[in-house]
Amino acid sequence: MRGLRVQVLLWTIVPLIIVLLLMSLTGVGSHQGAVRQLVTEENNNLMDVAGEAVRTRLALYSTLLATYSSAATPVHSLPVSDKTLPALEVWRIDRRGLSAGGLPVPAWVQRAAAEAARRPQDSGTWMTFDAPAQRIVWVLPRAEPSGWEVGGIPSRGLGLAALIAPTGERSAPALAVVDAQGRIVDSNDVAGKIGATLEWLELEPALLGRREVQFVSTGEQQTVVTYAPIQAASVPGAPWTMIIRRPIGDLIAPFFRLEQVLPLMLVAAAILSFLTLYFGLRLIVRPLRLLVECSGRIGQGEFQAAAHCVGGLQEIEELRQALDAMAQRLQSEQAALQDYLRAVTNTQEEERARLARELHDETVQTLIALDHKAQLVLRGLDKHPERTRAQVADLRKITAAATQEVRRLSYGLRPLCLEEIGLDAALERLAQEAEACYCCRGAARRLAGEKELALYRIAQESLSNARRHAHAQSIRLILIFGPATVTLGVGDDGIGFQMPSKLSELTQGGHFGLMGMQERTQLIGGRLFCESLPGRGTAIMVQTACTGDKCSGTDCSGTACSRSPVDDEAIAALRGELAG
Repeated sequence: MRGLRVQVLLWTIVPLIIVLLLMSLTGVGSHQGAVRQLVTEENNNLMDVAGEAVRTRLALYSTLLATYSSAATPVHSLPVSDKTLPALEVWRIDRRGLSAGGLPVPAWVQRAAAEAARRPQDSGTWMTFDAPAQRIVWVLPRAEPSGWEVGGIPSRGLGLAALIAPTGERSAPALAVVDAQGRIVDSNDVAGKIGATLEWLELEPALLGRREVQFVSTGEQQTVVTYAPIQAASVPGAPWTMIIRRPIGDLIAPFFRLEQVLPLMLVAAAILSFLTLYFGLRLIVRPLRLLVECSGRIGQGEFQAAAHCVGGLQEIEELRQALDAMAQRLQSEQAALQDYLRAVTNTQEEERARLARELHDETVQTLIALDHKAQLVLRGLDKHPERTRAQVADLRKITAAATQEVRRLSYGLRPLCLEEIGLDAALERLAQEAEACYCCRGAARRLAGEKELALYRIAQESLSNARRHAHAQSIRLILIFGPATVTLGVGDDGIGFQMPSKLSELTQGGHFGLMGMQERTQLIGGRLFCESLPGRGTAIMVQTACTGDKCSGTDCSGTACSRSPVDDEAIAALRGELAG
């Protein structure tokens, strides 16, 4: 789990899962929206049909009551042409609340007459719902004799149960008519669903003449509720409301359950994403920041900064180990370089001291002798001509010796022959002085001054090491001019030594010759090869790009090369010649 591949996989899979879940949720939401729209349209159509049927029946009974009011004799039951509808029960009541013929008056009639008495005489026909008796009541004022015609039918007479089958089934719609006080006048609801709806339903918009649609979610059930005002045109003043309640849970039940589960799935995916992000920050970002800090501390000279584990992924730990190894190598190289610089400084001081001694012991003494001889010549110039002539000869010998000594010192400081005769001839003279075998391959040509001096010093140091340390009997010095490179090789048959893995390790034992060669080689952009085994001799090879006005190499132009070319064939040939 700490591997970068696993982490990247988690970072790609988890967001993809979240996107798929969001797309699924969007699809479910679209489906639910379409189902709700379909149910809403069906409810509206049902509302139009049922509302028109109820208004027609209310108008029918109102017209029947008005027709009865013109009859001379009271009739207590007026049937309608539709045998499925109940007959209208009519009572003729006077101002005292007594019925025509002295019959006992039902309670619902008495309540209607009492309410009619509180109304103006010319209020016209009006309709109400008597909840205790569960009746729909119409009241028609009479002028002569003064009183009212009171008619009523059972509230079930609206026939809603006949319009729509009773809601015994789970998905069947529930239909009801409600008065202004929220009391159910008629309904096909046998399960009491409409009654539960009225507990929260706001009827004011319907009573004000607006149609409304609401969606209700209870547990696993979703319901769409449509309500609209219903009023008989011939009987004003009866602001009743028709309500249609239809469950849609069965239509979208699987999707509804998925909708309930999806938030949990999204929460789980979000938690997993945050955990992945947390572990990503902890396993990647934080360790990388620590590595950045370690690298900065290493740059300031604290080479042990990356020695301890920073945690995180395996690849980061490997990067830390590589950084620590690099820091240790850098520390070793820096220590070796410091030792080398210290040795170079000491060597310079020793060389200056040697030059001072030689100048004092040789050159200064010679000059003093010259001055003394000159004084003798001046004193004896007239008295002893023959002796003066001999003294002048001695003076010339001393002068020649002084000149030779100064030339020797000057040549040790700077081989001026490089500028005069070139690298090839200078190396040949150097080989003669060291009693080494010298040969040159290829067309010799002049190189840049710094390159010629570096190659000369490397050859000089190699020959000196072969004579002083390797105790070699045979030394070979080879110079190869290639098309774009120049290669120098020095081989001997001396005692050899065991090559360390890094040349900087030689400085720990006080051996700075090879380290100096490496530094000179790096300064001219070349490559240094050193091969040695105990008892098998040593071979030093240096290769660099040829530069200068006479360079014919394709990889160099003018006074500097754009890159250091590699001529492995020349190195292989030189290795063979030195081994032979």
